[in-house]
Amino acid sequence: MQNGNVNKEVKDFLISDSVDDIITYTPSLAVKYATEKRGYNVKLIPIKLRLIKYVINDETYVCSTTLLDEKYSINALSKAYHGRWGIEELYKVSKEFIGLEDFHGHSERGVLQECYAHILMINIARIFESEAIKTLPTELPDDKEHQEPQDSYWKDFCGEFRKVNINFKNCLLVLGRGLVKLIFLQKEMEHDWINRLVQSIS
Repeated sequence: MQNGNVNKEVKDFLISDSVDDIITYTPSLAVKYATEKRGYNVKLIPIKLRLIKYVINDETYVCSTTLLDEKYSINALSKAYHGRWGIEELYKVSKEFIGLEDFHGHSERGVLQECYAHILMINIARIFESEAIKTLPTELPDDKEHQEPQDSYWKDFCGEFRKVNINFKNCLLVLGRGLVKLIFLQKEMEHDWINRLVQSIS
């Protein structure tokens, strides 16, 4: 949130008892300057924004959206907001870890092939991740007694939580090292090699 005397409507909403409100947001001079600094010379105009507020585990979240219709409930918007994390993590892995934007092909067909290969590798890695998760220790009975308050909130749309998780980047590294061998593996060795990959991931 911007400081100073800008975005007064947002600040007022944050300290108020209101949990759902529509404001007119006017971009500040700081926003205009930052936009021009990036090389964009655009006219910034006020827009209607819907502000929502909710609390999870004593932490207050304030989100803004252009979805002004009341049919989009606070509960639905909050779940959509937190549900985006997995999607953003995929973009991060694709761009920073795998380097998807660093194409080797010089034609549209070549670039598309790299994109499809990337998606295929992600899907294969997710399959191995799913198998590796099955080998992790199950939740201890005492864990339920010490369940965090926010866990019940997330379970509504995320399912059960595990105290131990798979590192997906490590999963990709292991798969990348063994992908060629996996593709050209002799049939009688498939089961043993796949199990070794799963164990390396978990």
